[in-house]
Amino acid sequence: GHFSAEFGIGFCLGSLESQSSLIRLGLFVLEILRK
Repeated sequence: GHFSAEFGIGFCLGSLESQSSLIRLGLFVLEILRK
């Protein structure tokens, strides 16, 4: 689902820092969508 998509994008970026930021951004967006 959403997690695998975000992980795939983060993996393509090829950077742990970028991947971490993407995951945090993804979680932030999901929190907004749930409300």
